[in-house]
Amino acid sequence: MLDTSLRPLKDRLLAPLLCSTNLIPPFVHPLHITLLALLAGLLSCYVAASGPRAVPFLLLVLPPGTAEAASTSLFLLNRLLDSLDGALARQRGLQSELGGFLDLLCDFVVYALVPICVGVGRGTSTSSSSSSSSSSGGVGTPFLSNLWLSISLLEASFYLNNFVLFYSAAVLAKLSRSPPSQGQIHLTSLPLRPALVEGFESAVFFALMLFFPARLAPLAWAMSLLVFAGTVQRVVWLSRVLVAAGEGNGREGKRREEKGREGKRGPLAR
Repeated sequence: MLDTSLRPLKDRLLAPLLCSTNLIPPFVHPLHITLLALLAGLLSCYVAASGPRAVPFLLLVLPPGTAEAASTSLFLLNRLLDSLDGALARQRGLQSELGGFLDLLCDFVVYALVPICVGVGRGTSTSSSSSSSSSSGGVGTPFLSNLWLSISLLEASFYLNNFVLFYSAAVLAKLSRSPPSQGQIHLTSLPLRPALVEGFESAVFFALMLFFPARLAPLAWAMSLLVFAGTVQRVVWLSRVLVAAGEGNGREGKRREEKGREGKRGPLAR
């Protein structure tokens, strides 16, 4: 929802980093930053799932109760690097289809793992069976506070939303390959409609989940409902585009039939 309006601000904030060869040497490729972003995101998920047990692996000395801050900081680093790789590629003219694919793939991997790992961390942090049953969505847990039900619904909303996005992209790319003379609508000029939850909003939700794992269930419910609402928005928009494109193709088909009939009558008339 806010990605487009925040883009100029993000570019201004990243400009000093991009202009400094000391911070980003010339030999650093945007794909290197993409992989570093993935590593930071995976470490964030690891800390969220393991809590204090993650300290030996990371070789860090974390005071008790600071695992949430560590996982959130790593996730914010992931978001910073994710913004930096694309900006660096544009500045140095290194944009590539592979880079775009890997960037999106890494985002989806981290986004899918964050709620699950926070849920795992909530389960391992409980000290008694009764609190474990309550926090992990066991039998008798109230509907809205059922942790794993909320996580499942959130993951399902991601699945449906991504299906709509990629199906939209595939259909629009297919239609845009048609020459202008074959239709009245130029679909390549139509951007995908913004939704309620995009990159910025997702980052805010995930950061809150990592920093306040005890609030994971309500955060997951809220995010899933907003993602579902945004998916409905995109479905309605795409349906209108496809109906309009179908009407344009139908009119073009009728014109071709009329031209064909006129061509058949022409020799007979002579």
